[in-house]
Amino acid sequence: LLEAIEGQAVLGEGDRLAELLTASLPAVQAYLDGKRTYRLGHYEESAKHFARALDIDSTFALAAWGEFNARGWVDYSPRYTRAVDLAFAFQDRLPPRERDMLIASFGDKYPEGQTYADAVRNMERVSARYPDSPEVWYDLGDV
Repeated sequence: LLEAIEGQAVLGEGDRLAELLTASLPAVQAYLDGKRTYRLGHYEESAKHFARALDIDSTFALAAWGEFNARGWVDYSPRYTRAVDLAFAFQDRLPPRERDMLIASFGDKYPEGQTYADAVRNMERVSARYPDSPEVWYDLGDV
């Protein structure tokens, strides 16, 4: 566990350790490998690491968050949909920013969907709440 915690601190996740942890050390390691490869822009490899974490612990909400973000760059396979479904199912286990981004991205009536106008309004609201988050600003620009 110490090795995973040290790796997480290196990845800039140290302040969110309690929200990251799952009972499974292999799932944490796979998640950290996913974060590392995602930050390198290796999205397909990253998606596989996040998928492995979810295969180990399907309640690991941050791994679901990671997988659907990574797959959004490479493919919209059934694994993408599964990751989004799991992120919504376990959204109470996501940190507040990721939960807000999830709901803003897909709407609060998922899987029903939302209009583009609603998506823009939702992401604007999230960007006002998290003005120091580059991920939020990227998603707003993307919408």
